[in-house]
Amino acid sequence: MASADLNLWIVVATFLAAFGAIGTGLLTAFFHRKNLEYDSMLKALSILTNDKHRKSRSRIFKAFEKYLEGDETSLSLFKSKEYKDDVELVRSDFADIGVLVYGELDYEIVKEELSKDEKSMKHLDKQYRLPFTRKGALTKNLFLSAYYGSVINCWYALEHIINYERVHNRDEHFMMNFELLFKDALRFKSKHNLGDSRIQKKYKDNKKKLDERLEKIKKKETIIKESD
Repeated sequence: MASADLNLWIVVATFLAAFGAIGTGLLTAFFHRKNLEYDSMLKALSILTNDKHRKSRSRIFKAFEKYLEGDETSLSLFKSKEYKDDVELVRSDFADIGVLVYGELDYEIVKEELSKDEKSMKHLDKQYRLPFTRKGALTKNLFLSAYYGSVINCWYALEHIINYERVHNRDEHFMMNFELLFKDALRFKSKHNLGDSRIQKKYKDNKKKLDERLEKIKKKETIIKESD
């Protein structure tokens, strides 16, 4: 009888030890994830609050306003010595932050989703990742609560030069993480009924002209590439 009781206690102790180990593992994973989120947010903040990066964002807004005053040939403004480095820095910043938010994505499926408006898009950070990959470490809503406006402003300012380079370089996935971040920023803005910035108002006021200009740019560049 004593032997049976001892065996029972051994079994109970074994189960308790196993559950304790599982609980410890889950807690460790949880705190590890939280540390990753914290570190990723610090990384994003270190990028966007850096004085050089802030000035580059300011300069691309000036370039965008100059671009609005011209026609499709004014796109060369973004490739000029005056603004080229700023363009490359700003779009790379948000592409990198997009990787922190989304992790690895199946871009073929994402491309299909991006053709929809932001309300009909699915939650791309929850679905459409490549198999067996984890989502990014940076919490999307936490980041967007601080920088949704910067994401939208910068995409509007650089939309045409990014689309030009997609066609010119035959790389339709170019800056797709940035575009995803932009679409989610629009949804965040709409959900919280947030107002328009000066850049956003200018973009909306000139949207018809900008859409027509973008089509001309893409059509012209497609013809050039097909003739190569």
